Amino acid sequence: MVHRIISCPHCEEMTIEMNEREGNIVVKRGFTGKKGPQWIPGHDLILTPICSSCGKKYKDEIEFDRKKRLGEFKKQGLPTEIEC
Repeated sequence: MVHRIISCPHCEEMTIEMNEREGNIVVKRGFTGKKGPQWIPGHDLILTPICSSCGKKYKDEIEFDRKKRLGEFKKQGLPTEIEC
């Protein structure tokens, strides 16, 4: 298990502590009844999920701004409406 410290993606002030569990191979019995190696993926275990500075959760997505996204599409020349 690897212990990491990263900064908050929203406010960049508080540090968020997390443990990273690596993936490994486990020999298990499959649906056919035979044993074989299976890959178990790793995952992150967040120790401080809520930032004390901004109060947002670490896994929350950055707010989606529809008007800003449509403006970006217009600048690129992409259609903003689909006509059938």
